[in-house]
Amino acid sequence: MPAPALVWLFSILLILAAHTAAAQASHTSHCGAVDVVMSLDQTSITVGTPINLNIKLINTTPAPLAEMRVNTQLSPGNGLEVTVQPQGELEYRYLGALQEGIYSEAPLMLRPGHPESLDTMLLFDRSRANGLLFDKPGTYMIAAVFTFNLYKNSEKVQATLPPTKMIVSEAQPGDAAVLKLLGHPKYLQALQLGVAPTTDTVSLFDKAATAYPKSSLGALALRAEGLTLAKSDVAADRELGAKLLQKFLKNGVADFDRDAVAWHIAAAYHMIKKYDLARAWIVWLVRNYPDSSRITDTDPLLNYYYLQPRYFAANNPWYLMKESWVVPGSQPPADLKPITEGR
Repeated sequence: MPAPALVWLFSILLILAAHTAAAQASHTSHCGAVDVVMSLDQTSITVGTPINLNIKLINTTPAPLAEMRVNTQLSPGNGLEVTVQPQGELEYRYLGALQEGIYSEAPLMLRPGHPESLDTMLLFDRSRANGLLFDKPGTYMIAAVFTFNLYKNSEKVQATLPPTKMIVSEAQPGDAAVLKLLGHPKYLQALQLGVAPTTDTVSLFDKAATAYPKSSLGALALRAEGLTLAKSDVAADRELGAKLLQKFLKNGVADFDRDAVAWHIAAAYHMIKKYDLARAWIVWLVRNYPDSSRITDTDPLLNYYYLQPRYFAANNPWYLMKESWVVPGSQPPADLKPITEGR
């Protein structure tokens, strides 16, 4: 067979193998009015790589809305149960990074043709000595059950991800170096939560992100540093945090929670009154992540910068307005608390 043909055949095989691997890590549950697709973004990783468990909710009815209540917290009594079985060990329940407890459910509205996407990172594990879920090379089995309510039905509905094989190899050099710097449960928990609770932690995260920007853990350190600064009460810190988060998105190393990162960039610019930049990032979020659960009327930023202008322009000659992207009489929200009736 000629060399070009061999290259072509090899490329096709690689594409088919990638599609097969993806199919093995995804499962659809038909739950009445809603289809639930549960998937893992990777099934072959190295030590220190975060895994994303995605839940996509699809309204399968012609009705305008399928009303749900959802909870994706991991501890017992909540809506998401993930079980892990390391090679040669007993299966156990993965509890994630948040403190154990019963968390409230959130309302979720599904429109036909507009799925909603929910992400959960699998990284920190308080039951492992160094705080990593996949803490050593080997084969792991991952399974998940998602339980939720449809408003008009008091019975719980369940969707599943059947046991899925995860192959874990030795850490890449960059992640191995970051683990020497941040290989303590408290730091790995902070990386998953996207927080740096002390100035010393901010400095450590900055060091890891600067030295190893292309490693998975270095990217998460950049994300955590950026999110922490973006929520500061100091305007200069907010702006720096927004720039760091933009760098995180541009690097494209850890493909997790990018819609939330974009929202926090917009929030940082909004709170320092750089409204044009805030609007630009909300529009970027909507265009790039149309399935994001953040696109809701109750979110003050999405409501002000995107939904209000969209609804207004549907019935008004927006092209005659000086600023077609601003609804007349509408004021920038003073805070970022969810919108409730009567507020």
